[in-house]
Amino acid sequence: MESGTNTATMQYIKAVQNGDEQKMEILLLENEGLIRLVSKRFLNRAIDSDDLYQICCIGFMKAVRNFDTSLGLCFSTYAVPTMCGEVKRFLRDDGIVKVSRKLKSLSYAIYQVEEAWEQQYGEKPTVSQLANILETTEEEVVLAIDSAKPPESLYSVVCEGDSSPTYLIDVLEGGSQGSEYEYFLDTESLRSAMGLLSAEEQTLVRLRYFKEMTQSNVASVLGVSQVQVSRQEKKILEKLRNILQ
Repeated sequence: MESGTNTATMQYIKAVQNGDEQKMEILLLENEGLIRLVSKRFLNRAIDSDDLYQICCIGFMKAVRNFDTSLGLCFSTYAVPTMCGEVKRFLRDDGIVKVSRKLKSLSYAIYQVEEAWEQQYGEKPTVSQLANILETTEEEVVLAIDSAKPPESLYSVVCEGDSSPTYLIDVLEGGSQGSEYEYFLDTESLRSAMGLLSAEEQTLVRLRYFKEMTQSNVASVLGVSQVQVSRQEKKILEKLRNILQ
């Protein structure tokens, strides 16, 4: 068992999983600071701070009920990503990016026209053609098309160099660690994600990103080719992105 989770907490978690809801109240009170810490990450999202706290509480309770006590992991490394995921799910389902009914209707009309056009001509219609068919402006067509696109992930690759990719979050943060809240949460999330990698995958990540070794040096240490390291590294980064998202 990791030192980050004390024996009493583990006993309470097991008690809740066995149906003792009173222990859940104790866990919520004892972890109020952690829950508020996570909720602060999502302030300024047009959601009341109390509502954010309640959503994080829901995520915390899900973490308690789903936590596998047999793995010997630190509970906080599981609870933090679970709470973040609960808030992100709420923001997505609640429609944090508001789209007018007019644009939604136009977007659906565009979809129908595009489908019929492709069946007839074997290609997508241009913005100008869509505007003429639907008797609207090209600007409205572009807005409607953009409104139908999902929000861009912070972990989307915007530039992939020889060594490692650059993610959208790196560009937005200007390469800085951000606030202590962001640093704490990112560290906890990464630690949890790393725990889901195999021993070989963890070794490669530590050599590349913690010891800052080149792919050639890592290849020498692991006794493989640089090409194999490059391919494996890309697979691992994709795996981590999926976990963190």
